Parts: sequence; structure tokens; C-alpha cells
Amino acid sequence: TYRDAERAYAALSESLAISRELGHAAGVAGTLVNIAQQRYWEGDYTCSHECLEEAVALQRQLGSKSGLAWALECRGYLAFREGEYASARAYLEESMALNAEIGLHIPNLWVRVKLAHTALRQGDAAARLLVCRADSGLRPHAGVRAGQRPPGELLPAPRGAADQASARRGARPVGNDPRLPLGAT
Repeated sequence: TYRDAERAYAALSESLAISRELGHAAGVAGTLVNIAQQRYWEGDYTCSHECLEEAVALQRQLGSKSGLAWALECRGYLAFREGEYASARAYLEESMALNAEIGLHIPNLWVRVKLAHTALRQGDAAARLLVCRADSGLRPHAGVRAGQRPPGELLPAPRGAADQASARRGARPVGNDPRLPLGAT
């Protein structure tokens, strides 16, 4: 509900302020990704974008490969939603390389699905096969239950006013990622 969303945003904002006050850069970066995800769900893509840009920069400074991979994946997810497919691909490919480097295989399955969908949106006919292969690799991990979408889809159904407007413009929301919405996948 709106009230819960506002409470969540207030709590995350307080956490961010405390992390900044303490000079805890990793806490700041992680909280920025969480705020970006929360604001994304509320349709505030501008705030989401700003938070992710800062989080990516902080994770680069910190040298945290796993934190950077997550922030890049989230940034790629948002770029995909905004129709910036070339940027989405670059962010997702960098995320996938970092995940592979540190041995995070499950997140890379989700990144591959997103990359395949991005290639498909860019007109790559071979991407249809990639989507099918990536999706089938995820099925054992996704656990589709009643009321869920199949794991081959990237994004949830429109929820906020911005998503509804996007849907009216023809942007087709796709997806069920059992993890956090901006690509904490």
C-alpha cells in the first residue's frame, strides 16, 4: 500500500543518512540500491536512476565486485525498462563478467535472461533461442507457483502510475524475478 511504501522509503532514507554520517561507504551503496528498487516500484524512475548511478560509483571506489555486479545489474534492469537497450546490455554484460569472476552462478542465470530479452528488443532474431535456453536454465530455481508468471519474463506487471503509462505506450512489462525487482537477481 501507499502507506507501507512511504514507511519503507522513510526507513531506507534514515538508514542512508546514518550510513553517510558514519562514513560507511558500503552501507551507503547498498542502501542506495535498496532505495532505487523501492522508488522504482513507486514509479519514481528519476530517483531510482540517481541512486543507482551513485551506488555504481561507490562500489567501483570500494572495489566490491559483488556489490558492483548487483548495482550494475539493477542499473541494467532500469535501462531496459527505459528502452535504453544498448546501455542495458553494457551494464548487464559487465555485471555478468563480475559475477563469473567471483563465482556467482545463480545471479548470472538471471543476468543472461535479461541480456537475452535485451537482445530480443534490439531485434536480434537469435535472441529468441537465447531466451528459451536461459529460461529453461532458470526453471529449477524459480519455483513457479499459482499466481506467478513463468521465469522467462523479466518484469512484473505494471503497478504504479508510471508503469501504467508505460504499458499504455506499448511497453510490455515482462517478468517474474523471485528476487528484488531492479535486478537484485
